[in-house]
Amino acid sequence: MRAFELAREWPAPNTSIAVIDRHGQVHKYGDTARTTRIASVSKLLTAWAAHVAIEEGSTALETPVGQDGCTLAHLLAHAGGYSFDGAVPIVTPGRKRFYSNTGYELIANHVEQVSEISFADFLREAIFEPLGMAKSFLNGSAAHDIVSCVDDLAEFALELRNPQLISAI
Repeated sequence: MRAFELAREWPAPNTSIAVIDRHGQVHKYGDTARTTRIASVSKLLTAWAAHVAIEEGSTALETPVGQDGCTLAHLLAHAGGYSFDGAVPIVTPGRKRFYSNTGYELIANHVEQVSEISFADFLREAIFEPLGMAKSFLNGSAAHDIVSCVDDLAEFALELRNPQLISAI
C-alpha cells in the first residue's frame, strides 16, 4: 500500500497509519496502539457524543446553547458567533463561521448539563466503551484534549462509515 511505503520514508520517530478500504477492512502500519493527544480531531468525537445525546432525547439541535439566538446546531457548525478561543461572542449566530474551540467547549458543557454526568464520563459511556476504544479518554478540553490511538480512531472511523450509536441519516 502506497501510504505505508511513504510512512516508512517519513522522517518521524513514531508514524502509525490505519487505512480502511472500500470493503471496510482496516490495514495498519506502525505502532497503532501508541496513544497521543489527537488535538482538534477531538471535535469529531465531541460532535458524535452530542448526536448520541440528541438520539437519547436529552437535547435537540434547536436547543439554545450559548449567546442569545445560538443553538446546538450553530455550535456544531462553528456558526455560534464565538472566536477560536474567546468566551465573548464576536458576531450573531449563523452570520459567519469561525473555527471555534469555545463552541465545542460549550457543546461539552451542555451535554454534561443535560446528561447530568461529566462530559468525560459521557464520552466514555456513549462512545469509547461501545466502540471498544479502550485507550481513549478526555484529558482537558473537549475541543482539543482527547487522548487516543490509531487503533481506537479506526474503530471510530468505522462507526462514521456505518453508524451504530446513532440513527443513520
